[in-house]
Amino acid sequence: MVDATDLIEEIRRDLQPVKEQLLRHPYVWALEEGKIGRESLRLFAGEQYNIIASDLKSAAYLVSRFGSAPSRDFFLGVLQGER
Repeated sequence: MVDATDLIEEIRRDLQPVKEQLLRHPYVWALEEGKIGRESLRLFAGEQYNIIASDLKSAAYLVSRFGSAPSRDFFLGVLQGER
């Protein structure tokens, strides 16, 4: 059985290249250098909010549609992750 602490550390190691890639993204650099205006950042945050809300609704729909199927626990997990 895998220890939770070891599992988390393994996941961190596995995701390290992705983390580095995200931190090198031109948008993040421009944001850190103050090249992204407040209005652009506000629009980006609004877009993300709408995407997350839509994903949450989609996951809830899957739970309602397949709530009595064997896949119920999977879709409940997806919903919890979106929440």
